[in-house]
Amino acid sequence: MGLIRATSLVVGIIVGASIFVQPSEVSRHVSSIPAMFAVWLGAGVMSLAGALVCAELAAAFPKTGGIYVYLKETMSPQVAFLWGWAMFWSAHPQRK
Repeated sequence: MGLIRATSLVVGIIVGASIFVQPSEVSRHVSSIPAMFAVWLGAGVMSLAGALVCAELAAAFPKTGGIYVYLKETMSPQVAFLWGWAMFWSAHPQRK
């Protein structure tokens, strides 16, 4: 897999089609345009906080495995296994 294809895959997983659906959903529940931007800004701040937590965990546990390793080291191997099993069946079933 080349760089362009890998980048496209990651962007597709992260952004997906929801970028075209979510603005209308947010505007349905928010009364004004400034409030809509505030909702998006709040979501961006929460996403940034999650990314910073993942960065700190990556520095604390420099092992291959990502969230599985973090859960295994901080909670228990059973919790990590359940998370991995749930991700296998729910998040990535479309693999070829």
